[in-house]
Order: sequence, then C-alpha cells, then structure tokens
Amino acid sequence: SISLENLRKTFPNGVSAVSNLSVAFVPGQVSALLGHNGAGKTTLIQILCSLMLPSSGKVCVVGFDPRSDREALCEVIGFVSHHTFLYPNLSAFENLKFYGTMYNVPALGEKIEKLLELVGLADFPNDQVQTFSRGMQQRLSLARAVIHDPVVLFLDEPYTGLDQLGAEDLKQILVEFRDKGKTIVMI
Repeated sequence: SISLENLRKTFPNGVSAVSNLSVAFVPGQVSALLGHNGAGKTTLIQILCSLMLPSSGKVCVVGFDPRSDREALCEVIGFVSHHTFLYPNLSAFENLKFYGTMYNVPALGEKIEKLLELVGLADFPNDQVQTFSRGMQQRLSLARAVIHDPVVLFLDEPYTGLDQLGAEDLKQILVEFRDKGKTIVMI
C-alpha cells in the first residue's frame, strides 16, 4: 500500500533528513518508526502526506504519488500530528462537521456521534475546543483524521497528551483500524 524507493530529503542548508530510504508498508499492518530527535521521522511522514516534497526517489501511497496526486491522496489518508488542525472557537461537533463536509461524508451527524463516542468525547459535543485539555484535543484530532474512513493513517506521536485511559482507547482504535485491513504508520 505504501512504497518508497531511494527516498531522499535534503534541506537547503545541506542537512539530510532522509537518506536513500527504501521500504514498503503493507495493508493491515501497524508500523512504528523509531529514532532519536532529528532522525527524519516527521519529515518522512510529511513527505508521505504530501506536506513536504522529497529531494529525490520514488514515493507511492495507495497508488498515488504525493508530488502529483495530492488531492486524490488526501481522500485516502488520515493524519494526526503535533498540530491538531482543529478550530479552537468551534465545538467538537462543529469541527467534525467541517471536516466531514469537506470529504462529503454520508450520514454525517450519525458518523460524528459515533466518532465522539469512540474517542471518549460524547459528553462534550458542544464544548469549544479551546476549553479542551491537550489529551481531549488529541482525541478529537484522531476523530478528525478518520472521519472519512481513510485507507492509511499516519500518526506523529499520537500518545502525546493522552492519559492512561486515552492511551488504551487509542490502542483499541488502532487495532480496529488494522483489523479492517488499513495501513497504520506511526512515530
């Protein structure tokens, strides 16, 4: 589902974040990228999500090249990063409605209710995101990332800010996602 061939990313200052990486990630598998700070993990995820261009090499994510098929790629991937991509002045429900509308999610109201339940925020649909703790925002960010039922889920340190219960909920969500044959790549 994801393949990289001789992938490189070198920044203008000469720093090489990814050097000659060739790897494949298969559907139904959870893959973890490990390494020290500055090892290039986030850079790699950003390239796979089409947020950053590689310097050279081949990249294929679910049949799409992130360099040229960005719009189509966004339809099939979900991304959870350090930045939640949530609107602080909107409620949890309104944030998910915004993203669900962008993806033309059918039966959106029901889908939002199910997702809020899944991530443990069913009691807070009308609360503004700016009142949420970091862990609650991380939970909502996960719901945002999967609202369109993506084929691939990229997670950049998804456990950041989650308490023990939140971490267990995330683990269960990832198991369900994997069992549906989806690809998960996480840092």
